[in-house]
Amino acid sequence: MTAANILRYLAHAALFALIAAAIWLPARRIWLKRRGTQADLRIKQRNRPHPRPSDRRGFCAQAPAGTECAHGQQESGASRANPRKSLPARLFPDGDPRQEALLLAMVAYLAALAEIIALRIGLGHAARTLNLIPLETTLAQLRGGAWPLLYHSLGNVGWFVPLGALLAARNPNLRFWAALGIGAGISAAMELTQYLLSTGVTDVDDVWLNALGALAGWALVRGGRTLRRRMRRT
Repeated sequence: MTAANILRYLAHAALFALIAAAIWLPARRIWLKRRGTQADLRIKQRNRPHPRPSDRRGFCAQAPAGTECAHGQQESGASRANPRKSLPARLFPDGDPRQEALLLAMVAYLAALAEIIALRIGLGHAARTLNLIPLETTLAQLRGGAWPLLYHSLGNVGWFVPLGALLAARNPNLRFWAALGIGAGISAAMELTQYLLSTGVTDVDDVWLNALGALAGWALVRGGRTLRRRMRRT
């Protein structure tokens, strides 16, 4: 595959990621608002025990509205109630900003991945091909030279590294076998769609290489988290 074709694939993937994010973002915000996340948070804050106020704060709490003490208390409360928010917090005011941002990234990534592997809208179709013999394609690429092997192996691994990284970042307790299984499952679904739509070569080697890519992404995030903990201890 030439560099021009690779750029075309990446451009289509970026377009699909933007479309998926544009559809997902408002739909998710509406769903979060209907779920009543803010109401649940207010109930938890109301039931949380508060520290005993000082004499002055107690006096200000009993001051009538319009007095200087009450006015100052309202201003300080307003400043605490409206802190400066990050971009994820502004995008998802009704949910956990970090988790929602990771979920949005996952949706955009899967849309881009579907376009690259399975859909390939506007990129042309190929003859329907199915290979269920493990390592046959990989060994054939090895005999073909360094570039075919690198494109086949590292390419299939690299496409799924973000999947494992996003899974590990969103769920810190995710086990390695779960990341491996999710990667293999999504890859198998992509390969099946590719076969049904006749958009490429459906190969069993792609599945296990994609699964290894998801495992590598999971390991990178878990390793980075472990290293950060050790650095904090020292």
